[in-house]
Amino acid sequence: MWREINGWRTRVMDFGRGEKVLVTHGGWTGNWELWEQQAEALSREGWRVVAYDHRGSGFCDVDERDVSLDAFVADLFGVLDELGIDRCVLAGESMGTAVALLAALREPDRFSGLALVAGGGVWRRVTLIPFWLGLRIAYRLTLRAFVALAIPERDVRSYMRRWGRSILRQASPSAARKLIRTMAGVDLRPQLATVRVPTLVVHGTRDPIVLPRDGRALADAIPGAELVWLRGAGHVPTMTRPTEVSGAIARRFG
Repeated sequence: MWREINGWRTRVMDFGRGEKVLVTHGGWTGNWELWEQQAEALSREGWRVVAYDHRGSGFCDVDERDVSLDAFVADLFGVLDELGIDRCVLAGESMGTAVALLAALREPDRFSGLALVAGGGVWRRVTLIPFWLGLRIAYRLTLRAFVALAIPERDVRSYMRRWGRSILRQASPSAARKLIRTMAGVDLRPQLATVRVPTLVVHGTRDPIVLPRDGRALADAIPGAELVWLRGAGHVPTMTRPTEVSGAIARRFG
Protein backbone atom coordinates (compact mmCIF):
# COMPACT_ATOMS: atom_id res chain seq x y z
CA MET A 1 0.00 0.00 0.00
CA TRP A 2 1.12 3.57 -0.59
CA ARG A 3 1.61 5.78 2.44
CA GLU A 4 2.94 9.27 2.99
CA ILE A 5 5.94 9.30 5.31
CA ASN A 6 7.67 12.57 6.19
CA GLY A 7 6.25 14.31 3.15
CA TRP A 8 6.89 11.67 0.47
CA ARG A 9 4.98 8.64 -0.80
CA THR A 10 6.33 5.13 -0.48
CA ARG A 11 5.18 1.52 -0.62
CA VAL A 12 4.72 0.00 2.84
CA MET A 13 3.91 -3.72 2.92
CA ASP A 14 2.38 -5.15 6.10
CA PHE A 15 2.22 -8.94 6.49
CA GLY A 16 0.56 -10.88 9.32
CA ARG A 17 -0.90 -9.77 12.62
CA GLY A 18 1.28 -11.54 15.15
CA GLU A 19 2.55 -10.05 18.41
CA LYS A 20 6.19 -10.45 17.32
CA VAL A 21 7.03 -7.63 14.88
CA LEU A 22 9.86 -7.50 12.35
CA VAL A 23 10.52 -4.27 10.41
CA THR A 24 12.94 -4.51 7.50
CA HIS A 25 15.12 -2.09 5.55
CA GLY A 26 16.63 -2.84 2.14
CA GLY A 27 20.10 -2.03 0.91
CA TRP A 28 21.27 0.45 -1.76
CA THR A 29 18.36 0.55 -4.28
CA GLY A 30 16.98 -2.77 -3.09
CA ASN A 31 13.31 -2.18 -2.25
CA TRP A 32 10.95 -4.08 0.03
CA GLU A 33 11.14 -7.14 -2.23
CA LEU A 34 14.56 -8.02 -0.80
CA TRP A 35 12.68 -9.16 2.30
CA GLU A 36 9.59 -10.57 0.59
CA GLN A 37 10.41 -14.20 1.27
CA GLN A 38 11.08 -13.55 4.97
CA ALA A 39 7.81 -11.61 5.21
CA GLU A 40 5.88 -14.52 3.76
CA ALA A 41 7.62 -17.18 5.85
CA LEU A 42 7.65 -15.41 9.22
CA SER A 43 4.09 -14.10 8.91
CA ARG A 44 2.99 -17.73 8.58
CA GLU A 45 4.81 -18.44 11.86
CA GLY A 46 2.99 -15.81 13.86
CA TRP A 47 5.01 -12.70 13.10
CA ARG A 48 3.91 -9.35 11.79
CA VAL A 49 6.45 -8.25 9.16
CA VAL A 50 6.69 -4.74 7.69
CA ALA A 51 8.80 -4.01 4.61
CA TYR A 52 8.97 -0.72 2.73
CA ASP A 53 10.78 1.12 -0.05
CA HIS A 54 13.34 3.48 1.41
CA ARG A 55 14.23 6.74 -0.34
CA GLY A 56 15.89 6.11 -3.68
CA SER A 57 14.57 2.56 -4.03
CA GLY A 58 11.52 1.21 -5.80
CA PHE A 59 9.22 3.61 -7.61
CA CYS A 60 9.43 6.31 -4.96
CA ASP A 61 9.38 9.75 -6.54
CA VAL A 62 11.93 11.52 -4.36
CA ASP A 63 14.41 14.26 -5.17
CA GLU A 64 17.97 12.98 -4.92
CA ARG A 65 18.77 16.03 -2.78
CA ASP A 66 16.52 14.52 -0.10
CA VAL A 67 18.53 11.29 0.06
CA SER A 68 20.67 11.05 3.22
CA LEU A 69 21.35 8.73 6.14
CA ASP A 70 19.56 11.12 8.49
CA ALA A 71 16.51 11.02 6.21
CA PHE A 72 16.57 7.20 6.15
CA VAL A 73 16.58 7.04 9.95
CA ALA A 74 13.81 9.64 10.23
CA ASP A 75 11.74 7.71 7.67
CA LEU A 76 12.19 4.48 9.61
CA PHE A 77 10.77 6.06 12.74
CA GLY A 78 8.07 7.64 10.58
CA VAL A 79 7.01 4.18 9.37
CA LEU A 80 6.95 2.86 12.93
CA ASP A 81 4.82 5.77 14.11
CA GLU A 82 2.49 5.61 11.09
CA LEU A 83 1.79 1.93 11.74
CA GLY A 84 1.61 2.26 15.52
CA ILE A 85 4.63 0.03 16.17
CA ASP A 86 6.13 0.86 19.56
CA ARG A 87 8.75 -1.88 19.62
CA CYS A 88 10.08 -4.37 17.07
CA VAL A 89 12.97 -6.43 15.79
CA LEU A 90 14.71 -4.28 13.18
CA ALA A 91 16.43 -5.90 10.20
CA GLY A 92 18.70 -4.30 7.61
CA GLU A 93 20.38 -5.71 4.52
CA SER A 94 23.73 -4.43 3.19
CA MET A 95 23.64 -0.61 3.37
CA GLY A 96 20.40 -0.93 5.31
CA THR A 97 22.42 -2.27 8.24
CA ALA A 98 23.87 1.24 8.69
CA VAL A 99 20.34 2.67 8.98
CA ALA A 100 19.36 -0.06 11.45
CA LEU A 101 22.43 0.60 13.59
CA LEU A 102 21.91 4.36 13.64
CA ALA A 103 18.25 3.91 14.60
CA ALA A 104 19.18 1.53 17.42
CA LEU A 105 21.83 3.93 18.68
CA ARG A 106 19.33 6.79 18.63
CA GLU A 107 16.37 5.07 20.32
CA PRO A 108 17.44 1.63 21.61
CA ASP A 109 14.32 1.12 23.70
CA ARG A 110 12.18 0.86 20.55
CA PHE A 111 13.96 -2.29 19.39
CA SER A 112 13.97 -5.74 20.91
CA GLY A 113 16.59 -6.95 18.46
CA LEU A 114 18.74 -6.16 15.42
CA ALA A 115 19.22 -8.50 12.45
CA LEU A 116 22.12 -7.26 10.31
CA VAL A 117 22.46 -9.14 7.02
CA ALA A 118 25.45 -8.71 4.68
CA GLY A 119 26.55 -5.54 6.43
CA GLY A 120 29.67 -3.99 7.89
CA GLY A 121 30.75 -1.19 10.12
CA VAL A 122 32.50 0.84 7.45
CA TRP A 123 31.69 1.73 3.81
CA ARG A 124 35.01 2.44 2.13
CA ARG A 125 35.46 5.12 -0.52
CA VAL A 126 38.08 3.03 -2.28
CA THR A 127 35.35 0.47 -3.03
CA LEU A 128 32.32 2.68 -3.61
CA ILE A 129 33.78 5.49 -5.73
CA PRO A 130 34.78 3.18 -8.64
CA PHE A 131 31.29 1.70 -8.49
CA TRP A 132 29.79 5.20 -8.59
CA LEU A 133 31.91 6.00 -11.65
CA GLY A 134 30.66 2.86 -13.36
CA LEU A 135 27.08 3.96 -12.69
CA ARG A 136 27.84 7.29 -14.33
CA ILE A 137 29.54 5.87 -17.40
CA ALA A 138 27.51 2.71 -18.13
CA TYR A 139 24.55 2.46 -15.77
CA ARG A 140 22.76 -0.66 -17.03
CA LEU A 141 25.98 -2.59 -17.66
CA THR A 142 27.20 -1.75 -14.15
CA LEU A 143 23.88 -2.89 -12.64
CA ARG A 144 24.12 -6.18 -14.49
CA ALA A 145 27.70 -6.71 -13.33
CA PHE A 146 26.74 -5.84 -9.74
CA VAL A 147 23.95 -8.43 -9.66
CA ALA A 148 26.21 -11.11 -11.16
CA LEU A 149 28.84 -10.34 -8.53
CA ALA A 150 26.36 -10.14 -5.65
CA ILE A 151 24.78 -13.52 -6.47
CA PRO A 152 27.70 -15.94 -7.03
CA GLU A 153 25.82 -19.01 -5.78
CA ARG A 154 26.09 -21.84 -8.28
CA ASP A 155 22.81 -23.38 -7.17
CA VAL A 156 20.77 -20.21 -7.79
CA ARG A 157 18.71 -20.26 -10.96
CA SER A 158 18.98 -17.47 -13.52
CA TYR A 159 15.51 -16.10 -12.67
CA MET A 160 16.89 -14.97 -9.31
CA ARG A 161 19.43 -12.73 -11.02
CA ARG A 162 16.71 -11.41 -13.34
CA TRP A 163 14.58 -10.66 -10.29
CA GLY A 164 17.52 -8.85 -8.70
CA ARG A 165 18.04 -6.72 -11.81
CA SER A 166 14.33 -5.88 -12.00
CA ILE A 167 14.36 -4.71 -8.36
CA LEU A 168 17.35 -2.42 -8.87
CA ARG A 169 16.03 -1.00 -12.16
CA GLN A 170 12.94 0.40 -10.44
CA ALA A 171 15.11 3.14 -8.93
CA SER A 172 16.21 6.17 -10.93
CA PRO A 173 19.89 6.31 -11.96
CA SER A 174 20.36 9.67 -10.23
CA ALA A 175 19.00 8.32 -6.93
CA ALA A 176 21.17 5.20 -7.23
CA ARG A 177 24.29 7.29 -7.68
CA LYS A 178 23.34 9.61 -4.82
CA LEU A 179 22.90 6.61 -2.51
CA ILE A 180 26.45 5.52 -3.26
CA ARG A 181 27.82 9.01 -2.61
CA THR A 182 25.84 9.15 0.63
CA MET A 183 27.39 5.94 1.94
CA ALA A 184 30.98 6.45 0.73
CA GLY A 185 33.18 6.98 3.78
CA VAL A 186 30.51 6.21 6.41
CA ASP A 187 32.30 4.66 9.39
CA LEU A 188 30.23 3.46 12.34
CA ARG A 189 32.98 1.42 13.98
CA PRO A 190 33.67 3.92 16.80
CA GLN A 191 30.02 3.63 17.90
CA LEU A 192 29.51 -0.14 17.69
CA ALA A 193 30.67 -0.84 21.24
CA THR A 194 27.76 1.29 22.52
CA VAL A 195 25.04 -0.74 20.78
CA ARG A 196 22.87 -2.21 23.55
CA VAL A 197 20.22 -3.98 21.49
CA PRO A 198 20.53 -7.80 21.14
CA THR A 199 22.10 -8.31 17.72
CA LEU A 200 22.23 -11.06 15.11
CA VAL A 201 24.76 -10.76 12.28
CA VAL A 202 24.13 -12.94 9.21
CA HIS A 203 26.79 -13.10 6.51
CA GLY A 204 27.55 -15.21 3.45
CA THR A 205 30.95 -16.85 3.22
CA ARG A 206 31.19 -15.93 -0.48
CA ASP A 207 30.05 -12.31 -0.20
CA PRO A 208 32.30 -10.28 -2.56
CA ILE A 209 30.59 -6.93 -1.89
CA VAL A 210 30.88 -6.72 1.90
CA LEU A 211 33.65 -9.17 2.64
CA PRO A 212 33.21 -11.90 5.27
CA ARG A 213 35.98 -10.36 7.37
CA ASP A 214 33.86 -7.18 7.65
CA GLY A 215 30.88 -9.22 8.80
CA ARG A 216 33.02 -10.89 11.46
CA ALA A 217 34.45 -7.52 12.54
CA LEU A 218 30.90 -6.15 12.85
CA ALA A 219 29.83 -9.03 15.09
CA ASP A 220 33.00 -8.82 17.18
CA ALA A 221 32.52 -5.08 17.80
CA ILE A 222 28.90 -5.25 19.03
CA PRO A 223 28.63 -6.51 22.61
CA GLY A 224 27.02 -9.95 22.76
CA ALA A 225 26.30 -10.15 19.02
CA GLU A 226 25.68 -13.58 17.48
CA LEU A 227 27.29 -14.34 14.11
CA VAL A 228 25.66 -16.80 11.71
CA TRP A 229 27.63 -17.85 8.63
CA LEU A 230 25.75 -18.94 5.51
CA ARG A 231 28.06 -21.30 3.69
CA GLY A 232 28.43 -20.54 -0.01
CA ALA A 233 26.08 -17.54 0.11
CA GLY A 234 26.82 -14.23 -1.58
CA HIS A 235 25.64 -10.70 -0.86
CA VAL A 236 21.85 -11.16 -1.01
CA PRO A 237 21.04 -14.15 1.20
CA THR A 238 17.57 -12.77 1.96
CA MET A 239 16.80 -13.76 -1.64
CA THR A 240 19.17 -16.68 -2.25
CA ARG A 241 19.05 -18.30 1.21
CA PRO A 242 15.60 -17.18 2.40
CA THR A 243 14.84 -20.17 4.62
CA GLU A 244 18.17 -19.90 6.43
CA VAL A 245 17.78 -16.16 7.02
CA SER A 246 14.19 -16.56 8.26
CA GLY A 247 15.24 -19.43 10.49
CA ALA A 248 18.13 -17.48 12.02
CA ILE A 249 15.84 -14.55 12.85
CA ALA A 250 13.15 -16.81 14.30
CA ARG A 251 15.65 -18.72 16.45
CA ARG A 252 17.34 -15.59 17.77
CA PHE A 253 14.29 -13.47 18.43
CA GLY A 254 11.28 -15.78 18.30
